[in-house]
Amino acid sequence: MSKPRITPYSLLSMLAGLVVATAEPVPAPTLPTTLDLPQALAMAMEHNPEINEARERIREQEGVLEVSLSSRRPDINGFGTYTWEEDTRTGSFGGPVTPDDTYWRAGIELTQPLYAGGVLNAAVRSRRFELEALLQQVKATEARVMADVYRKYYNALLAREIIAVRRESMALLENQRQLARNRFEAGAGARFDVLQADVRVANARPPLIRAENDYLVAIDDLRTTLGAVFPDQATPADITLSDRWNQPELTMDLPSAIQQAVAERPEMQQAIMAREAAREWVRRVSRQRAPQINFFANYAAENDRFAAESTTLDGWQAGVSASLRIWEGGRIRGEVAQAQSQYDQRKLQEQTLRLDIELEVRTAWTGAAEARAILDASMQTSDLATEALRLAENRYAAGAITQLDVLTSQLELTQAKLERITAERNYALAFIDLERATGRLIPPDSDVK
Repeated sequence: MSKPRITPYSLLSMLAGLVVATAEPVPAPTLPTTLDLPQALAMAMEHNPEINEARERIREQEGVLEVSLSSRRPDINGFGTYTWEEDTRTGSFGGPVTPDDTYWRAGIELTQPLYAGGVLNAAVRSRRFELEALLQQVKATEARVMADVYRKYYNALLAREIIAVRRESMALLENQRQLARNRFEAGAGARFDVLQADVRVANARPPLIRAENDYLVAIDDLRTTLGAVFPDQATPADITLSDRWNQPELTMDLPSAIQQAVAERPEMQQAIMAREAAREWVRRVSRQRAPQINFFANYAAENDRFAAESTTLDGWQAGVSASLRIWEGGRIRGEVAQAQSQYDQRKLQEQTLRLDIELEVRTAWTGAAEARAILDASMQTSDLATEALRLAENRYAAGAITQLDVLTSQLELTQAKLERITAERNYALAFIDLERATGRLIPPDSDVK
């Protein structure tokens, strides 16, 4: 059996298949059935598509920097030529030898820039500043995704806590219904009280159903941010969150928060690096009129067309070449104006960003202080409502008040508990927003459990 023949087309197809195979995305991780907040943050840092896309831009910019660095290094090239001419084009110098109608030359040459007026160095510095700006952009993206993970995790926690409150309220209403039935059967209560209790239990079911559905939606939303997939045959209802939101104290004053944000925010550092990159680019384009001096050395071999017999000439050659732009039609002047305008725009963007960051910190700090005050008030209200319900149940059992009074206390307690857990979630998120606004939201190690 003959061996299969490899054609250029089949070789290209094989290479294309290899490229496609290596470009396959990494499979998404499986979401664990028990998830805590540090684990969620670590998964997001490693698998969130937005973060990974930002990191790929760093790899791209590293390639751009390598291109700029290569312009300062020696350039080695091989060369060769083969020419055939008609006899009528091969002249002579009056001697007896007729030049060959063929000519060939081959060799290798090294070229090293010696002086370019600072153009090459300025380009390299500009690319390095751009790389640093991208690194800060990745940090800003990580902080933004982290805040998003906190928000969605806390939203799921809130939905879970609302479910617990609704179920507790349902249990209390069912107890009230049972107590009303017992009183009715004992002749101490009216049938109307039993009907009212049945209605209250029925009315409590829709909020519980909505809370359970909100939890499923919150878990699915969190999973999307983490870049994960559910386990086989699992649903959001199978995912259990094992944490509660943090309730740290607000200790930083507003001036210190603004000062730290201006110094630490990655967006601010990114703007500074972008401005410095634009400054170096102005230097690069403005020095294009400087002399260009290169060193070259080569080794070549060629045939002697005027020798009586076939003879090969070979040897090395070295020297220095220089060039100077005299007139380029105003191109450099236009590039300098363009680069200078871009630099001025970067400075204005930096000033705008500074003002935006200060406003963001002020808003976040005020929001955190407001959320803390609301949380303190809601905690006190919840404690008072718990005690009021206890007293109402005791008085109802003693026949001192009606069932409507107990119902009122029960509704007030449910509302107080909902207000409290919502205030706890809001304060936790407000504190995270302040941490991000001041640049203190630092990504954890990407160590997925």
